[in-house]
Amino acid sequence: MLVTPASPAFSRVSSATLRVANILDFVLSSYGKAYGISARHRAGLVARFYRTVRAIPAGTTALSHVIMAREILSIPPHVRGDVIECGVWKGASTASLSLVCHVVGRRLLACDSFMGLPDAGLHLYLAPHSRTYGYLKGGMFYGSLAEVQANVKALGRLEVCDFVPGLFAESLKGLTRPIVFAFLDVDLPSSFQDCLQAIWPLLVDNGAIYVDDVGCMKIVRIFFDDMWWEQHLRCPAPGLVGSGCGLPIHSSYSNVGYVRKLPPFQPSQWKRDPDLHYPADYPEGT
Repeated sequence: MLVTPASPAFSRVSSATLRVANILDFVLSSYGKAYGISARHRAGLVARFYRTVRAIPAGTTALSHVIMAREILSIPPHVRGDVIECGVWKGASTASLSLVCHVVGRRLLACDSFMGLPDAGLHLYLAPHSRTYGYLKGGMFYGSLAEVQANVKALGRLEVCDFVPGLFAESLKGLTRPIVFAFLDVDLPSSFQDCLQAIWPLLVDNGAIYVDDVGCMKIVRIFFDDMWWEQHLRCPAPGLVGSGCGLPIHSSYSNVGYVRKLPPFQPSQWKRDPDLHYPADYPEGT
């Protein structure tokens, strides 16, 4: 059989290669060293992530859980703050994130209506890069609070979790503690906006928000909408890494990306690019 870049066989081989490369990077690198986490412990986390997505219906892959774990383990221990997840469905990603929060000593805030998507009519969901479409309707992605808690108890660390039930526009108003990492898998553009308005002001500098649904351009546009960000959060739109096609953890497409809250520009903390011009008579950073 001839294997070409456009063939399914090539896609399977290249995807498997990327998966192995990302897992080996996670296990064999020093992620979590500041927390005393060993390669054996990281390998154990990977195995548990894969066990979780096999046992619980999940909208995310075990590999995306590895990528998020890598991010959380890279946060310095002296940086105070919680981890938050908005949109938990049956609790698969909640279970995985709780395992990571347990080893780094952070609380996990699991936020959901626990009643499925709000009943707001049909919403067309288009992902142009993967050429997929469908509709979202009220009640989809339902998982009761009791069901989610049981799943997390069985496969994660229930003791590090605080569950925050309700619609995001109301339930997130009570957040006050710093946030070091967020995962948003909330499907609807209006829900993303509600989450961002509550979480972004609490997100620490250099903290990341990981986003599912980066293939849906209605959602991607939010992260580039300067007018919306200036109006609601008084800052420029931060953009979104992975817009349209996701992070390169699959040969053709993944559904996860991220945005990082960068501190204000400081010339002394940025590096210069040898291909750019820096006039000698211009003040630094202008």
